[in-house]
Amino acid sequence: MPRGNLETVHPRALLLNTLRKELDALRFKDALVTMRKHRINLNLLYDHNPMKFLEHLTLFANQIDDVNLMNLFLFDLKDEDVTKTMYAGGYSKESKQGASLLSANAENKVDLICDLLRNVLEQVGAKKFFLSILMTFIKKSVPQLEKVLERIAQMKATDPKLAEEALKYVICLVDVNELYDFALGTYDFDLVLMVANKSQKDPKEYLPFLNELRRLERHYCRYRIDMHLKRYSKALRHISQCSDRFPECLQLVEQQHLFAEALRLYLPGSNENKQISAKYAEYLKKKKHHEEAALLLYRSGMLEEALPLYRMTGQWQMATATMKQLKWTPESIVEECRLIAEQLKEQKRRHEAATILDSYCQDHEEAIVTLIEGGLWEDALAMIYKYDRTDIIETNLKPDVMESHSEKMELLLHSRSMFIRHKLRLAAVREEKERKRIEFFESGVNPGWDRDSFSDTSSTAGEGSVYSERSKGSKTSARSSSSRGSSNSSKTRRKSERKRHSLKEGSAFEDLALVEALSELIKFADSVRGEVFALVRVLALFNLDADSESLRGTYQDYLSLIATSIPEIWLEEADDPQEADISLGPHVSTNDIVRAMQQQQRPKTSSRQKLDAQYRVPPAFSKEKPYQLF
Repeated sequence: MPRGNLETVHPRALLLNTLRKELDALRFKDALVTMRKHRINLNLLYDHNPMKFLEHLTLFANQIDDVNLMNLFLFDLKDEDVTKTMYAGGYSKESKQGASLLSANAENKVDLICDLLRNVLEQVGAKKFFLSILMTFIKKSVPQLEKVLERIAQMKATDPKLAEEALKYVICLVDVNELYDFALGTYDFDLVLMVANKSQKDPKEYLPFLNELRRLERHYCRYRIDMHLKRYSKALRHISQCSDRFPECLQLVEQQHLFAEALRLYLPGSNENKQISAKYAEYLKKKKHHEEAALLLYRSGMLEEALPLYRMTGQWQMATATMKQLKWTPESIVEECRLIAEQLKEQKRRHEAATILDSYCQDHEEAIVTLIEGGLWEDALAMIYKYDRTDIIETNLKPDVMESHSEKMELLLHSRSMFIRHKLRLAAVREEKERKRIEFFESGVNPGWDRDSFSDTSSTAGEGSVYSERSKGSKTSARSSSSRGSSNSSKTRRKSERKRHSLKEGSAFEDLALVEALSELIKFADSVRGEVFALVRVLALFNLDADSESLRGTYQDYLSLIATSIPEIWLEEADDPQEADISLGPHVSTNDIVRAMQQQQRPKTSSRQKLDAQYRVPPAFSKEKPYQLF
């Protein structure tokens, strides 16, 4: 008998020290009993030294030798290193160095212990530790209840009493309705009845359903069970083996969108595969996936249904191939190809349109004109000489080239003038902002209070006064005004987002808007590179050297202007000299110190951070210039 209170006190620090010694000595049972007595988390058995624990799992099982203690350990497991949380005070970093390496690398501590310990328990005593083996399935991060029920069903054949005891134990740990569904999912009616009898379910709830299922054909019975459990993929696999129930299978495929799985279950070319493909194509068309829908219809032999989709998506190669397979007359093919060519022209796919007109419609002149309209001068020349239509050079090609030259020159000159204008305005805006900033800080006012803050505060105060006046009315009017206010604020927010970066002179973020505009002009200059190069070459081909040189020079000057202007537009974020340390000494006045401290307190946020990510750095553009021939 204890002779005083001191003999019943167990300080946690001393207790953890004792447990560490017992675990280092591999006295697992003594440690477990001590932990149970003093309510120490049993995860410490593993977390103390994970590698050592796993190496001596067999010794651990032999020492415990009690299914109740083993279940208690398994039940307490969780994905947490208790030596770093609740018992961190008893474990220094040095004592845990290397010991927790396995714990840190393991993806799931509980799953690891359950899998390894289950193998050991099956060797030490599968029947003796049967309940613990079931616990290793239940305790996993995703409980494997199907395997639990399989083990119970196997045990029922050899030891019905133990199986019944195990089922009672599992029902105490798992929701009985969930366990019943898993039992039903094994398609073993004896196991289902065994689970149902141990639960509180009314036989009237499940016996009629089970009796109905028993009378059904095997695959259809399993289909009904899977549908009941909402396991639609499994239900599809079972119903697909019932040849006389394809309409029901097709309905399941449509409702649950199991088209891809269904196509794998039926042979290509079969009537069932074609029907599923047709339904799948309808579904894809609703989702605007017309190319995939056309592919499905084509591979299923439904060419007439696939042709309009090929035409819609501009897949002219497949459209012409489909027309040939459908034995269309040459006149019908030509008429259809002209429609496809017009559609391609609208999509600015003029090279492909010219190919159709040349190869399928035999309209060489229209094909050449299409290439000229698309700016494909060299391709047009090749076709002109191929069909000996040199007259088109004077009637179409040269006039179009000259017109394109005038348009490009006008476009480049306008873009260049806008670039210079925005660049000069940006420099002026930045200079004005810097001047005002210096004046603002030299005035001695706390820089944390900027103009935007005063503006926001005044707006909020104004809204508050309006609301206070309205609050004098009825509650109904207050609610309605509140809803109108939220709607108006939403509209105001969207409007402010649109106007946030305005090019209007004097706007708050004019400098940011100018940077965005300059970035777009640089992207435009890079996008017309191919067109300018092609036009320069074709002008030189026709001995229009002056026009070729003027276009080349204008574009080259524009690129040079961009290259030299980028460092001026996207300034380097250098360290601010005003943020240097305050120098003290007899020569420094009090006003100098106060001013320096105020300058250090100003906001550090760069104006560049207010830009969208795509405008914070210069856009990528090629510095390649047209080659100067003359």
